[in-house]
Formats: sequence, C-alpha cells, structure tokens
Amino acid sequence: MTASSLPPNAPFPADLTTLSDTRLHVLNSLLHRQLDLEYQRAGSPDRETEFRVDEIRQELDRRDANDLLRRASNGRPAGAPV
Repeated sequence: MTASSLPPNAPFPADLTTLSDTRLHVLNSLLHRQLDLEYQRAGSPDRETEFRVDEIRQELDRRDANDLLRRASNGRPAGAPV
C-alpha cells in the first residue's frame, strides 16, 4: 500500500463490518484515489479495485441505513441531526 492509494494486490479486510467508521472511510478514500490512478494510467479500473469499491459502498450504505433506523426508533425523524 502506498501512502495515498490501495493497489489491487494490497491486503484488504475480509470482513468490513468489523472496521470502525473511520477506518472504513479511510479505505474508501484510498480506493477512490486508486481508481483515479488506474483511469490515468490504463484508461480503466482494475476489476479488483472496482470490486473493493463496491464492497465499501455496500457497507457504507448498510451503516447509513442502520443509523437512520436507529434514529427513527429513538423518536427522531430520519435524517434529523443528532
């Protein structure tokens, strides 16, 4: 892994659900930087990078949905500030 991106051959967590929100967002940033590099160098992304970006997106979406449900169950309207 370089300082600012996550190449397709770099280790990647098997279970994203165990990561903190901060670590998940850092991985998301690294992967998007990697996508940018791949588009610049090869004109298209590596399949592994695409797969990883999709995995991260799904986990972030899952966490957002859970957060909205948790807020709604506490009597706050979904999307209301904490």
